[in-house]
Amino acid sequence: MNKNTKITRLYFIILTLFAAASVTLRTVACINDLEYRFGIFDSYTLVTASGICAAVGVLILFSYIFFSDKISAVPTFSSPITYMPTALVAIALMFLAIALLSTKARLGAAPHGFIIVCAILALISVLHFFLNAFLTEAHTELRGYFSLGSVIFLALYSAYLYFESTLPVNAPNKLVDQLAYLFSALFFLYEARISLGRERWRPYAAFGLIAALLTAYSSVPSLIVYFAKGQIISNSIEENILTLTLFIFICARIFMVAGLKENTEQAAIIGMRTFAKRREGIIAESMNVHKEAFAVQMTIDDLLPKPEIESEEFIPDDLPEPDPDIIEEAPEQITLEMLLPEINENEERADTE
Repeated sequence: MNKNTKITRLYFIILTLFAAASVTLRTVACINDLEYRFGIFDSYTLVTASGICAAVGVLILFSYIFFSDKISAVPTFSSPITYMPTALVAIALMFLAIALLSTKARLGAAPHGFIIVCAILALISVLHFFLNAFLTEAHTELRGYFSLGSVIFLALYSAYLYFESTLPVNAPNKLVDQLAYLFSALFFLYEARISLGRERWRPYAAFGLIAALLTAYSSVPSLIVYFAKGQIISNSIEENILTLTLFIFICARIFMVAGLKENTEQAAIIGMRTFAKRREGIIAESMNVHKEAFAVQMTIDDLLPKPEIESEEFIPDDLPEPDPDIIEEAPEQITLEMLLPEINENEERADTE
């Protein structure tokens, strides 16, 4: 549990309500009003209402950044909640990569090399989701680098949908799919930051909620139309399945964020660190005071010029020469035998007295 647990669950309920309302309206509009050949609606009443509902939901969900607290939670990749969604996304990515490399996909207006790059990045994303389930450590650079491959794939796939000529450029369904993949790329960008140890939980949850709403708004009506009327209203059925699995994965991760433990230290450790910092400040201030008190003071002698002293020893010229008869050679060391005659003489004088 953390400080944002309650508000995260509240916003998850808001996500559910707006997703249910917007998906229902768009599903009815796609079944009754959509012209499947050109992707144009005969009547825009229901689809406009669904778009407004989704847009309002996006704005409300984005407000999570402003109403939630800044936390430092302990991330986890070993929760059973994410194992099944991770496997579903990996399988869907493999099928989409095969679809991109098929003959049907190459007949589109998108450049041939661009499609191959998207397919390769889809396979790299499969490795990312494999590491997502295999590596259970919170911070792992290997998983973080592969997750960047998923970010690039989702962004480039959105560009691929723009160039693809199956539907017109301004077709409503195509625009919805592009937005879903762009916001999914933003979510996985913050997912990559978690693996690299630079998590930011407020934008992670906010963009995750938005991406979940848009992926549900994109995939669920398309799949319902496919099974109800046998019509594909997106680029491919593989894309719809991948979008749905992304919705499931993102919801699982956001639901897991609500239950993360906050990374708080023990009160004793915090108190010891605070005491140590205060003690360091007192010692530093004391050293500054002692430096000023015992600093070397300048005197008037330091300011006056000093006389020059010659290196040779000065000997005056008028010094009288010593008499060689008076000077006796001094012994190098005075011993006890030298002092005995004088001591004996003093004792004899004392006795006679």
